[in-house]
Amino acid sequence: MSKHTPGPWTVLFSSHDPLEIWDAPCTVKICTLADVSDNGVEELANARVLAQASELLRIAKFMRDELVEQGTEPCPELADINAVIARAEVEV
Repeated sequence: MSKHTPGPWTVLFSSHDPLEIWDAPCTVKICTLADVSDNGVEELANARVLAQASELLRIAKFMRDELVEQGTEPCPELADINAVIARAEVEV
């Protein structure tokens, strides 16, 4: 499995450049967001969500491990968490 760029990630933006997601030390660009609206509000909202992806994946893995350790398996939430993790880590 390919590893993603470790978080935290941050949003970089200016009035004339497209929004970009970078790792927190700003050494690796994660992605550039396309302009899809006239005022940039939607792009900024999307960028903020994307910038949390690495942390959300870490938390999902933690919660999965906690649920398994507590013996709550099987439960719908655990199946959902496992599915999200699998989609995030799929090989391309």
